[in-house]
Amino acid sequence: MIYNKTNHKLVAAIKVELLDTEKKRKQGLMFKRRFNKALFFYYDKKEYLLIHMFFVFHKIDIVYLDKDLRFIKIKKNILPFTPLIFPPKLARHFIELPSGIWGEKLTNQRDYIQII
Repeated sequence: MIYNKTNHKLVAAIKVELLDTEKKRKQGLMFKRRFNKALFFYYDKKEYLLIHMFFVFHKIDIVYLDKDLRFIKIKKNILPFTPLIFPPKLARHFIELPSGIWGEKLTNQRDYIQII
């Protein structure tokens, strides 16, 4: 589940899988027919977070977080096979989740996000 620590609200009632290794992050959602959980792409150090949707069969939302897990931005309704998705400048981590799950009105820029 994804929780907003700043305003103490549940943002998304969905199971979250941590992708904290290069191997896990490279696979992501590619070739997965079922998408019933969020994927949290966690990076130990600053990397350029260029995302593609090749071989992804689901429409998704992407939530960008900074190094302190503060909300930056959400990109909604990204279609399967979209070639490139460019991140906001300060993004360090991101969450991919099924479209429409994120409680958008429950987060403001720089709110602290917690994965529980």
